[in-house]
Amino acid sequence: YPIAGAILKQGRDKLCQAGCSVMQSHTYAGSSVRALMTATEVLKEMPKWLAHITKLGEEMGHICGFLSKVSEGMIMCHGQGLMWGGLFTNNGEIVNPEYRARALKTFRKHCEEVGVLPYIVPAGGFMVTPMVDVDVGTVYEIGSRLEKVILRTMDEIGWKGGLEGESKQELYDIPEVVEDLKKCQPDLHSTKSCTSCNSFVCPDVRMRFIRYNF
Repeated sequence: YPIAGAILKQGRDKLCQAGCSVMQSHTYAGSSVRALMTATEVLKEMPKWLAHITKLGEEMGHICGFLSKVSEGMIMCHGQGLMWGGLFTNNGEIVNPEYRARALKTFRKHCEEVGVLPYIVPAGGFMVTPMVDVDVGTVYEIGSRLEKVILRTMDEIGWKGGLEGESKQELYDIPEVVEDLKKCQPDLHSTKSCTSCNSFVCPDVRMRFIRYNF
């Protein structure tokens, strides 16, 4: 199979002493043949979605650049494809461990209130990883809800910002926008990721995120 495992002939004791396990090598380690067959079919299917992932990765870049700026230095976002995330920075008061912990706790509380569930990471931030077949409208809905969470968090913890005089374009590596709203892209309709028409996302909503970056 394209995904396979390996049998250790020696070295198990050294792994145990180091607190490691052979079951940590990858998701399907130690799995049954059925699981390996399923994983193989997933690998065969993935190339069909690469254009979709690339397109929505660009849209996620616009959204995360917007969220970074809205946070006024509280959060820095980065990522690629459909895996993005944000980290609470060390700007201003947030360098204080107690203030940082309070900020993250407040962020999680407002996530629950707004109805968005990013994966919270121990480093002090969050991950956003939509499903591969997500549509572009849902991606912007995620962005809108995260904006509410960030603004409510800033208000509750009294965030005053800490990026005066810095280039946010450079800091957040916001991608350059190339727009062609006059020509629709039918090949992206099957995956609901076309942004050149209003079939899957409101143009005004999308352009609000994009224009704020420039």
